[in-house]
Amino acid sequence: MEKSWNRPALSDEHLLGMLDAFPGSVFAILPDKDVSFPIYMNQDCLKMLEADTYDSACSYCGGNFWKYVDPADRQQVAEVYERLGRAVGTTEALDFCILTARGNRRPIRVLAKSQKTASGQTLLVDFTLDLYDSSQAVQNGTIDRETGLLSMHAFFRSLQERRALPQEQGPHVLLYLDLVNFQSINRKRGIERGDQFLRAVGACIHHCFPDSPAAHFDADHFAVVAGEAGLPQQAARLREMIKKMAPDVIDCSIGACRFGDPDLPPETVCARAKIACDDNRNHANTFFSCYTDRMGEALETAEYVTANLGEAIRQGWIQVYYQPILRAISGQLCGMEALARWDDPKRGLLPPASFIGPLERAQLIWKLDLSVIRQVVEVIADRSRRGSPRSRSRSTSPGWIFCAATFFRRSRTWSAAMTFPAGCSTSR
Repeated sequence: MEKSWNRPALSDEHLLGMLDAFPGSVFAILPDKDVSFPIYMNQDCLKMLEADTYDSACSYCGGNFWKYVDPADRQQVAEVYERLGRAVGTTEALDFCILTARGNRRPIRVLAKSQKTASGQTLLVDFTLDLYDSSQAVQNGTIDRETGLLSMHAFFRSLQERRALPQEQGPHVLLYLDLVNFQSINRKRGIERGDQFLRAVGACIHHCFPDSPAAHFDADHFAVVAGEAGLPQQAARLREMIKKMAPDVIDCSIGACRFGDPDLPPETVCARAKIACDDNRNHANTFFSCYTDRMGEALETAEYVTANLGEAIRQGWIQVYYQPILRAISGQLCGMEALARWDDPKRGLLPPASFIGPLERAQLIWKLDLSVIRQVVEVIADRSRRGSPRSRSRSTSPGWIFCAATFFRRSRTWSAAMTFPAGCSTSR
């Protein structure tokens, strides 16, 4: 007859509610080096342990969770749990093997966190990703070795197959996630800690979207499929989990793109989600955006201007317009401000916002500044020869600082070649 186990009461209703709501396999133990009682195991955890009920799971291990841990891994797991117990609220990711109630050896990936309950108990809560049979998948390129998620190519294949299934109902969205400042972990804490953090992020994604394809593309980029309902809330939840276990400087940016058109390749959908993700940088306090046609048009224009800046300067498409500056008190003209305008033969007059920002980000803005300065120098030199010199100041983008030597050398060369009067120009 199966023994009935009276587990210690978990009095923290908020914590209990969170554990019940969390997807995937979750268990919590009262930590001890010798005997750690499993105070909480959800249904997915029982399934992973191949136990029918909580009582049968406790009966198998005799109320000591360590029996489920492979003896070869117990020292490693104990060291991690000991560190977490000393620093309540911290999180670590680790891989180890469990021995199920039916005697099967099963590799798992755990995101472990120490937690204080309302009554002052210290719990170790483990959110678990089952890696059973994933070793072969790693070898054939289906699974990413670091995170246990799909590889990029396997992810795209999965999307194509998923959309072809007739039972797929309702709109789905691809999320593209970029870890902001991830490289700081590698620099300050080492590559191993960086890899640990990537595994933890993979576990977070798996728990937030347990039944959806998810992939690790490269060092700090991930992708996952999600349902459209409640998407901003899902994205915020994932971000909150990542930030809780990350150093203060780490954040994440998430872009989304709906894929309803069966003729649209998964790679294109992913590229659009990345555009939305990158667009977050242009808006303060924004971590989540959905792709719009406007974003796509802005990116296409940005690529066009950076690729064609040289030709635009040579062909004279960059033109200078002068805006009068009047004194506020007298209303008299006191100067002229030179403004750059791009009059493109294919696209017409481009607004400054469509080319200034992209050129600054590409560190090409100094070329535009030099083009404007040359045209201004030519105008002032001509007026000087006709006996009406005027002092001019020029406002340049901070982008020229990357090529300061070239910038000033060419400015002086043009001024000298055109007999530009000394002292007639300042730079600010």
